[in-house]
Amino acid sequence: NLRGEELIKAASNLRGEEYPDDKVEGIWIHVGDDLALDVGGSATVGAKTILAELDDKRYGQTARHRFDQDEEKQPTWSSTPMQELEKRKVMNEAAKDLVDQKVAFISHIPEAINNILEQDE
Repeated sequence: NLRGEELIKAASNLRGEEYPDDKVEGIWIHVGDDLALDVGGSATVGAKTILAELDDKRYGQTARHRFDQDEEKQPTWSSTPMQELEKRKVMNEAAKDLVDQKVAFISHIPEAINNILEQDE
């Protein structure tokens, strides 16, 4: 994917590195906890994706649950209007098919990366 290649080159330049040899094929793997924005957005421009739906008890990650609740049950810290949450539900649904791997624990990310690399061979 051309846009993905351009992003990889730009990242290399920001780090002061030369882009790898043209014979070496790069791969962009995006790890994110937001189904619509992280997975949907990065997959759209060529990335492989890992959705980090981290374990609630271990990590206290609750943001994804906002899309399953009505206005009365929203966390007190949430300032997102219900209309916006409804739009995000639709975006989340569209992004589900773009998840290459899913993890519940940070320690599972290396295995998920290896699975993507094996699939890409």
